[in-house]
Amino acid sequence: YVLILLLSNTILYSQTIYVIDELTKKQISNANIFNGSNGTVSNKKGAVDLTIFKSTDLISIQHISYINRDVLKSLINDTIYLIPSSYMLKAIIFEDLRVPLIYQSALSRVSKRKIQSLEINSTAELLKKSIGVTVQESQSGGGSPNFRGMEANRLLIVVDGIPLNNAIFRNGHVQSSSSINPFFIDNIGVVTGPSSVVYGDGAMGGAIIINTINDEIFTGTSNILEQKYNSTNNSSSLSYLSKFNNKKLLVVNGLAIKKCGNIKMGKNRAHGYEKWGLYNETVRGNEQLNTGFNKYDAIQKIYIKINKKENINLNSQFSTTSNISRYDKLNDMQYGQKKYKLWFYGPQTRIFQKINYNRKTTNFISDKFSVILSWQNLKESRHKQKTNDLGVSVRKENVLILDGILDVKKAIKKIQLNYGVSYRYQNVESSAEIRDDNNQSFFNTTRYPDGGSNVVDGSIYTQVNWKPLKSTTIFLGERYNINSLYSKFDNNEIYNLPFSEITISNKAFVSS
Repeated sequence: YVLILLLSNTILYSQTIYVIDELTKKQISNANIFNGSNGTVSNKKGAVDLTIFKSTDLISIQHISYINRDVLKSLINDTIYLIPSSYMLKAIIFEDLRVPLIYQSALSRVSKRKIQSLEINSTAELLKKSIGVTVQESQSGGGSPNFRGMEANRLLIVVDGIPLNNAIFRNGHVQSSSSINPFFIDNIGVVTGPSSVVYGDGAMGGAIIINTINDEIFTGTSNILEQKYNSTNNSSSLSYLSKFNNKKLLVVNGLAIKKCGNIKMGKNRAHGYEKWGLYNETVRGNEQLNTGFNKYDAIQKIYIKINKKENINLNSQFSTTSNISRYDKLNDMQYGQKKYKLWFYGPQTRIFQKINYNRKTTNFISDKFSVILSWQNLKESRHKQKTNDLGVSVRKENVLILDGILDVKKAIKKIQLNYGVSYRYQNVESSAEIRDDNNQSFFNTTRYPDGGSNVVDGSIYTQVNWKPLKSTTIFLGERYNINSLYSKFDNNEIYNLPFSEITISNKAFVSS
């Protein structure tokens, strides 16, 4: 009788359930189960006692590696399944030769059809959803990709065969990937190891390869018009793509306009923290103030077929934005008040021009070679003012980039050879000022040397793909880099440095 009473008491007043991984069916330890002020944690076997909760309670189950789940206690039987939130990296494909215009194969390569199905609103969102790249976003108009712990100047971003990275890429977060409109992207992927060696010395963490619309996706003449609306930030976008095609000429024109309002947070805070995200100074209701921005993009590609062996491709791209506020900075508090009165990025403008000559040959040194010449101009600025400052700090950067690449491909029996040379020249102009309410200008330190900087990169690279056996492939990558930097300080009497110039020269041999 006593045993029966104890068992009945246990059944009435305790409920042990198990938290299980939906994919692997393994128990999940250290999962947080809570409702308001009540909470508990699953043990090593994934078991947890729900006695402290009422049958009418809405219980939240959270774990750092799983998607959060909310469920009424009365609906729980003996098991709760959680879905993993982590991204499982796919197998690495090393067998890729450098292809400047049309990318062939890569780790996690994503085609245009897949991109369209993702319903994304920015390239940062595309990187995050499609190829497992983590993206840091300080504001809605940016996005700094991070792949396997590498970002900024350690992760190379290549657009149509030309590196987007430049001399002002640092080891912090970089928002330049947002300058590429996802509507114009044909495919996107990631390469690592020997495949990334040929793309440049910024590929420590691999290379993100982005290719815009190309001549293979079109037949005949067509027009594409796309309009989107997103209620999350009251954004609307209009994108247009047209092409004219005959036997020897293809012309592609694209235009995209996007206007974003302030971001709206969700009203329901199931985790129990009712004031989550409700900062007094930067939120009105559930609307995050100063998060809206505008973006404008244009692209034109011209493909000229000279004959069966030769063709010339012209590629022009333009993108710019409105001012974009740093919402995370505007949230900062100091001594009980807002730390910053304003903090925003000025318009980020990118102009890109490229000409590419391709020729098929049949001689002992090549089967095909390409000559690429490109010109880029990038402008960006930072504007900030602390609450107690009398003026606004304005720092502007203007970067000119010239690229030249000779790329050669040759097949010799079981060996595929890809080699070439590349040259890059960069000029960085950096200016700064303090501007008061009367629009008067005062001295301010620049982010980079105020007398200007010149950066020169030269390299020789080669890839070898050798298949000695049907089931065995050996893939090698080699690159020899020569880098030089020259910088000058015009206001050295103010900086009080022991030098007025910087000259650096480096050489490196990279093998993979």
